[in-house]
Amino acid sequence: MNINRFFIFICLSLMVVFFFFKPMKLAENKKIDIAGVEVEKFSIHELNTKGLTRIIRGSKALIYKDTYKIIDVDYTDASRDNIANIKAKDGIYKDKTITLNGDVFFTRNDGLVLESQSLSYNEKTSILKTDDKYIMYRDKNKVIGTSFKLNNKLNKVYSKNVDITYDIGDN
Repeated sequence: MNINRFFIFICLSLMVVFFFFKPMKLAENKKIDIAGVEVEKFSIHELNTKGLTRIIRGSKALIYKDTYKIIDVDYTDASRDNIANIKAKDGIYKDKTITLNGDVFFTRNDGLVLESQSLSYNEKTSILKTDDKYIMYRDKNKVIGTSFKLNNKLNKVYSKNVDITYDIGDN
């Protein structure tokens, strides 16, 4: 066999390999976020010049770089005129917003109570909202709806598909 035929044979063989065999697709590595700290039965108290402003309690927390994942959340915000307390099965606290899921129970010191399966509360804007069905009541007054937004600063409520029971009282 002469040398030219040998190189042609090698080139054709490599071309056949190149055209008929596809490169293997390697699985992409998914970024797994690992908690820096894992805590059980904890209580976080936030103080400032005005005094105690926030308390976060839970049975377990996974603390990441900028996020807390909490089981059995008990969150109290005393930074505003109305002190608010929220309890739920689990929640995520990130960027001054707490997002709660599972048997959420919100109370305020003025008697307002809200129950839902999910709830989001932004500390900066003081807005409480859910897109789930909810029940809100104060004294004998009751509101049932499918989505809800409460602006604590403006003391305004926005809701959809509302059924209201309002007690006018005795005159």
